Amino acid sequence: MEEFYDLEQKIATNPRLDFGTVFNESLELFKKIWGKGALFMLFYLLGSFLLMMLLGMPLSLLGVAIDDVNATGSGFTTLAGLGAILFMLLFFVVIITFVTGLMAGFFHGCKKADEGGEFRTSDYFTFFEGRYLKRTVGVGLATFGVALLSAILCYLPLIYTSIPLSYFVVIYAFNPHLSTTEIVKLAFKLGTNKWGITFASTFVVLLLAYLGAIITCGIGFIFTFSFMLIPRYYIYKGVVGFNTADVLDEIGQDSEFDNL
Repeated sequence: MEEFYDLEQKIATNPRLDFGTVFNESLELFKKIWGKGALFMLFYLLGSFLLMMLLGMPLSLLGVAIDDVNATGSGFTTLAGLGAILFMLLFFVVIITFVTGLMAGFFHGCKKADEGGEFRTSDYFTFFEGRYLKRTVGVGLATFGVALLSAILCYLPLIYTSIPLSYFVVIYAFNPHLSTTEIVKLAFKLGTNKWGITFASTFVVLLLAYLGAIITCGIGFIFTFSFMLIPRYYIYKGVVGFNTADVLDEIGQDSEFDNL
């Protein structure tokens, strides 16, 4: 709890960040890790495809069953419809949990590369191991819940919440011992305080990535997508900073880690 208030205080001081500095630092880091960044998209595309096939099979079988017994009445059809909805919800939850873990691993790898270390491919799977998995699911569910609620409210709130949402994984990647509630609170505080520079940097980098994708007939987006994530790392670094010890090495000693 004490560390949460310490992080909250750092965000509240709201230090001024220079857009040019954030952009230039992001570009320099991207030059170092563009290959590892491309793996994010490859893992995401392959993982999503496999999960879609795995969870799509029950839906296909359910559709065949509905056609075969359609004459039995609406009771089964209604039950099957509810089952289909549950499967779809499960699919979205699994996908967003998968993406949350991959992205947290990416940010952790960014820190290592930024500090002169080696960004290993295995870093992408760090947050799917042991106790991390429970928190990864929690953060994924929180992201899905806030995004869904914002979409239900005619999408207008999503314009605002999209920036705090983008910091859920950043806060989690460097503070996985915090509870999901604390991660969400800090993400909203950081996203609100740095909404403008986050939006501006993301927009500029997205435009560059989009132009690169057009020139390369879409293939280049696989390599440039990670560039859009890096500015959030430097914004977090500029506002909150890091402790000298790597928090991931201390997870096993944290008795509060089991609390979502």
